[in-house]
Amino acid sequence: MSYSPESNHPRDQQASSPPDLGTPTTYYSPEFLRGKQVATGKLPVIVSSQRLQPTRRTEAKFVNELVQGTDEYISRYISILSFPDGRPAGVDQDSELHELLSRMKEYSVFNNAVPLWARGVYIRFDSLRDSCDAKYLFSSLHYATEYISPYEYAVAKSQDTIAVNDYEGQVVLALYIESVDVNDQGRAVKGYPETPLAKVNEGDLDEIAMHVQTVTDYYGPTRDIEHVSTDESRGLVRYRVEFQSINDANRAMQSLKLMTAMSYSKNMTFRWGTVIVGPWVGPPRNDSPQSKTPQKDDQGRLVGFLHQKARHIPTSSYLRHPADQHNKVQRERIERGTDVRTTVMLRNIPNKLDWMSLKALLDKECFGCYDFVYLRIDFKSACNVGYAFINFTDMRGMLQLVNELEHRTWHGYRSAKSAEVSYATIQGKEALVQKFRNSSVMQETPFCRPRLFMSTVDGIEVNDVRAVGREIAFPIPDNQAKLQRSMDSARTVGLYPPHGSGVTYDHRNRSSAYDRGTPRDLVESAAALQNSFNGPFSYDQVPPQVKRMIEQWYGNMFGKDHHCPVPYDYIPISCVTDYFAMTPYAANQFAPAQNPGVIGQTTVAANQVIRHGPVYAVAGPSRPYGGYRPNGY
Repeated sequence: MSYSPESNHPRDQQASSPPDLGTPTTYYSPEFLRGKQVATGKLPVIVSSQRLQPTRRTEAKFVNELVQGTDEYISRYISILSFPDGRPAGVDQDSELHELLSRMKEYSVFNNAVPLWARGVYIRFDSLRDSCDAKYLFSSLHYATEYISPYEYAVAKSQDTIAVNDYEGQVVLALYIESVDVNDQGRAVKGYPETPLAKVNEGDLDEIAMHVQTVTDYYGPTRDIEHVSTDESRGLVRYRVEFQSINDANRAMQSLKLMTAMSYSKNMTFRWGTVIVGPWVGPPRNDSPQSKTPQKDDQGRLVGFLHQKARHIPTSSYLRHPADQHNKVQRERIERGTDVRTTVMLRNIPNKLDWMSLKALLDKECFGCYDFVYLRIDFKSACNVGYAFINFTDMRGMLQLVNELEHRTWHGYRSAKSAEVSYATIQGKEALVQKFRNSSVMQETPFCRPRLFMSTVDGIEVNDVRAVGREIAFPIPDNQAKLQRSMDSARTVGLYPPHGSGVTYDHRNRSSAYDRGTPRDLVESAAALQNSFNGPFSYDQVPPQVKRMIEQWYGNMFGKDHHCPVPYDYIPISCVTDYFAMTPYAANQFAPAQNPGVIGQTTVAANQVIRHGPVYAVAGPSRPYGGYRPNGY
């Protein structure tokens, strides 16, 4: 087998390259050349017939072909430029995420969306339709937004751009067509495997496309379907399908691999079945980093070449916790049937990985084997906290997850974490549902909530195996008292232990002369909260020396950015508020003043620095701003 030096297709009807076979090959045979005699000693060429080949198109059709910056461009990624009040995005993380998450709770278009704050506000959608609806919604609410490319989103997410898929949501689907003869009972009595497309003509392509549309509709709405090539010698007709949802595309690929779809034509002249299904691949976009950089896998090896079999290096990282010996997933005990636990905890997850990426990874490794996924989210940063809970219905899926993920790094993420899998404390779908249905986490933004999915076992029970992997609505609360207690606890303590200053931290550590909860204590608490957020000063008029002190305090409390202090303009306003709440400050006093001291004691001069409050680590008057303290402190 070799390549033909010249194509026999007309210029206006050049067939597309099959995505799974690369450049279309030309087969050589010494017997015949499409029924024509050839000279002895020459090798005739057999090419596919032109009658079933698609016409070549010139206009952009799929999302990856649209030109960014034009009116036709759409994307699954949206960047918020400014808020309705004119504030630019990317200045204050707390206030911007709080406003965005509040909006995401109000509209169902954000049910399958994930926010990201990285010196800017970004939203990733699973569906193109939801992305377009959300952009129209934002414009109606007077937000300034724009579509961005997957590469711009990956850069903002600090993700490796080499792992970006140009063709996300697109699938290649090949149907095997075979001409048949049927009897009076409508059963096939004779097939034509040598000439499978003998009874198929150009008019039958519309019916075949209709069958493709019917198959794909089982999994979700499609944006476009295109006939790309026909291989008459093998009886294959290939289609390129773009789904609205990435999740629907992944479900279609995995489901059709496990169970093919097949049927007969209306006039019973041929039968068809799905034989090849997978992600659509093709040349990278012109603005893609992959167009100039060779593709590499997560181990730095070039893609497209045979690789040596990876050696599994055992690790003893699970010995860090004494309980991990009991909670470790062991293949031998599962195969013997002595360990029947089904819920695992996946740890060491990169903080920027969202639940949609986690589900795509699970579908790739153990499709249809799980029914519950909960990636725990930090509500303040909108990032995960490093672990997730997964409940399996098939132990083969659990073992596959351990074999493919445990003790391995995460492809595409700049993280040195290696995944670890162990058993969770709460076991079983029923126990997990009962725990979370009455939890305050179900009142949070949708991307923070646990999710239920239909497994293969559930699909067989309801006689709908094509629905495997589809999300199921979470049960509503059945214990209002328990839900109210959970919400009250989340308001006072929070879902996560406090590890820094904040409103909750100040409330728990505020001293009071009255019993907690009494009317006088509530008045005092409200006054303290009002003073901490609405002080009689403007943050824009803070003197430079005080800004330097705040930068130093912020670095001591929360760490520095690349070994240098974080500039004042990039420090969250809530942290600046906490600083002033802990350090007395007056707006009308922008210069050091004499400390009147305590009656009966010696007055303390302003240049005598006393270590006090959160700035105790700041140096003395030897520094340019070290001698300054508000009110003489």
